[in-house]
Amino acid sequence: MSFCKYSAANIYFDSTLAENYISSVALYEPLFYDKSLACDAMEVVLGNKQCIFFDPKNLFGIKIGDSKLKDIFLKQNKYQYCRQFLAESGRLYQR
Repeated sequence: MSFCKYSAANIYFDSTLAENYISSVALYEPLFYDKSLACDAMEVVLGNKQCIFFDPKNLFGIKIGDSKLKDIFLKQNKYQYCRQFLAESGRLYQR
């Protein structure tokens, strides 16, 4: 096996030239520990309003998609608690 460098930007971003900074983060059912956290799913919204959704409950590992994956995830799981954070100057603030 040899090592290689790969960028997934062309797969996940609508435009690689757009402002792809993080605007907000939403954690579904978060559990906070001393120096780490765990959650059932995570949604990242970029400055250009693109949604990137992470679903670690997928049978084959972490699934990454857009708002369509989020809609499917929310239909399959009934969540009561979602904690949102806003990104500002490189830091996350609770909404």
